[in-house]
Amino acid sequence: MSNAVRIHLDSSGGWDFQVNGSFVDRTCTVEDYRGATVAQVRMKLGAADMVGGKELYQVTVQPGYDQAFIVGVLAVLDNIHGESTRC
Repeated sequence: MSNAVRIHLDSSGGWDFQVNGSFVDRTCTVEDYRGATVAQVRMKLGAADMVGGKELYQVTVQPGYDQAFIVGVLAVLDNIHGESTRC
């Protein structure tokens, strides 16, 4: 997939994780090198989900994966796309 963001944990080989879909639209998945879904990102809909004019999104991380790592990846993508991430 040409628009996928690939994450390399070391320089010895191929990618370890890949973000597919549209992060800007908050509809994407994080997959490991085997193609297993690690996390899903979805937009939270509704006026009650707006905080200070900012949109919220929901992240579901599969059991056994590092939640802090996934949040870190999403914070970097948020910053790249001009959003202000606050944890």
